[in-house]
Amino acid sequence: MKILKQLFNYIFWAIISMFFSLGYVRIILGSKVEETTKLNEFYNWIYDLVIVYVVPIIGGIITVSFILTDMLYLRKKLQNKSKTEKFLTRLTAMLILTIVIGALHYFLEKVIDVI
Repeated sequence: MKILKQLFNYIFWAIISMFFSLGYVRIILGSKVEETTKLNEFYNWIYDLVIVYVVPIIGGIITVSFILTDMLYLRKKLQNKSKTEKFLTRLTAMLILTIVIGALHYFLEKVIDVI
């Protein structure tokens, strides 16, 4: 039962990481343009394709990084803390991981041009 509870807990954090990665990708891409021409319609189609393709990849990287961080570091540090403090600490860790992975992605894509 404890393993099942932990699995659902990590599924919850995976969903949160997908929302964070969606926010990151929306910041990088900007907003959609109005569909007045066929070129703008094509741009919006590419925009949606990038959202569908990139968000799960970045979200998966954030999720795996968070699970490793939680299993190897956070779980030991948060043993005697309240549920609210555990949640806020994990949320802060997830946000920091999102910022680090987003900065690394931006650096690899725009500066070094590897991705």
